[in-house]
Amino acid sequence: MNDSKQALNTLSELGRAGRQILFIPGNTDSRDLATYRGENITCIDGRQIEYEGYAFLGLGGAPLSPFNTPYQWSEQEASERLVKAHKEDTARLIIISHAPPKDTRLDKIWSGAHVGSQALREFIEAVHPLLVICGHIHEAKGCERIGDTAVVNPGPAYAGFYSILELDSQVSVVV
Repeated sequence: MNDSKQALNTLSELGRAGRQILFIPGNTDSRDLATYRGENITCIDGRQIEYEGYAFLGLGGAPLSPFNTPYQWSEQEASERLVKAHKEDTARLIIISHAPPKDTRLDKIWSGAHVGSQALREFIEAVHPLLVICGHIHEAKGCERIGDTAVVNPGPAYAGFYSILELDSQVSVVV
């Protein structure tokens, strides 16, 4: 099964849970996945939406790589998409990005190279979101901080990893 078909099946299953689902496509998904519409499911790739008093900004895909996956972008494109999507400064901004920010434990691959997004890192340093949830680097599960911003890579769902995010007067994350 290709990754986009698997993603559609997963989204369909999640939609049955009756909870609001926000998602972004990964680098092995087609950009067309961003047009998926389902019950309780919203793609926030390249958009910022308000939900229960928080602003969620999405960045799907990943930086250019030698693997030529279907959904890659240049750092310039990522920077432009983040700036365009960002509506206003808010202390309650949460970024959901497939790619992790550059130069963290969460973007380090098995060889020790840092392969995260420089554009995302610079955006975090400029805007200071409350939280960034990322993935992409399967072996880099964990939590880290960039200034006051918590950054979480829950690890790959296919391996049984996930994070629970609780939003109330503050954000709590369990990895």
